[in-house]
Amino acid sequence: MSFVDIHSHILPGIDDGPSHIEDSIKMAKVAYSDDTSVIVATPHDRDVSAKFSSSKVVSLVNTLNQILREQSIPIKVLVGMENHLAMDSPEQFDKGIALPIEGTCSMLIELPFEFVPWYAEEIMYKLQGKGLQLIIVHPERNAWIQKNFGILSRMVNMGILCQVTAGSITGEFGPLVQKTADLLLRRDLVHIVASDSHSYRGDRSPILSDAVGYIRRVVGYEAANRMAYDVPASVINNQYPDMTKILTPKS
Repeated sequence: MSFVDIHSHILPGIDDGPSHIEDSIKMAKVAYSDDTSVIVATPHDRDVSAKFSSSKVVSLVNTLNQILREQSIPIKVLVGMENHLAMDSPEQFDKGIALPIEGTCSMLIELPFEFVPWYAEEIMYKLQGKGLQLIIVHPERNAWIQKNFGILSRMVNMGILCQVTAGSITGEFGPLVQKTADLLLRRDLVHIVASDSHSYRGDRSPILSDAVGYIRRVVGYEAANRMAYDVPASVINNQYPDMTKILTPKS
C-alpha cells in the first residue's frame, strides 16, 4: 500500500505553498520517496478567489501532472481546495468557488484557529444536505477544540470526518498542538492523517511516515492503516467510508 495525501499546498504561486513549479516537483519527489502515490492539491480558497479562479487550480494541476509524467515521477495530483468555513460556504459551493476533491463529493473544511463559529454546525448540515462528505482539517490547531473535545465529537457524530496533520503529531506546531493531536487519536476522533505540506523541506514537507509510525505505537497498526491508507483511498475514489469500521468517539 502507498499513502494517499488528501491535504497539500503543492501548487506554485497560489497561496503560501511553493513559489515556483520547480519546488512543486521537488515536493512530489519527496512525497514519492516517502511512499505516497496520490496527492490532493488543496490551496486555500480565499487565496484562489482573491487572485485567481478555480479554473487556475485545474490548469496548474494539469500542468504539474504532465511534468511529473515526463519526469517519470509516479505520483498523481488531484484537484482540491482547503475551504474556510463561512456563512456563505453553501453558496460558494453552488457557484464552483469552494471545491470538493476532484471527482468526489468529499470537501475539506477549515475552521478558524481561534474559535469555532456559532454557525458552524448549521452550515455543515447545509453542506451535507448538498450531498457532501465533509472533512475537517487540522482540528487539533483550533483553540476551542483544544479545550473542549466535545465540540469535535458532536461534529463526528454528524458523520463528519477529521484529518489531523502529520506535523502536529510529530511536534512541528508545538507541545499543545502535539498533545491535542495525541489525545484526539486516543479518543478515536481522527479518521485521516495528511501532510498539509507547503514545502519540499523543513517542518512543512510531505513526509507522512514518521507520523504514521507514531500513530501505530499509540493506537495500533489497524487504526493507523485506516488513517493513512484506507479512509483517504475511499475518499478519492468517491466512496463514503464505512462508518461502522471507524471507531466511534470516546467521551
